[in-house]
Amino acid sequence: MTGLGSPEMAFIHALAAATVTSFIARACRDGQLTSCGCSRGSRPKQLHDDWTWGGCGDNLEYAYK
Repeated sequence: MTGLGSPEMAFIHALAAATVTSFIARACRDGQLTSCGCSRGSRPKQLHDDWTWGGCGDNLEYAYK
């Protein structure tokens, strides 16, 4: 590994932050955390018409906090 201020370390930090955010968002969605729940967002526009939207997306708004 190179120094703390290197591009490689910045990439690892960004990857770790994205992983934690995704984990928290999905835990909210799945009801594993008591302080949050499903995302309040509507059905994603890019979702194919033949897919059923269950109405409970990953709660990224909470996870970003």
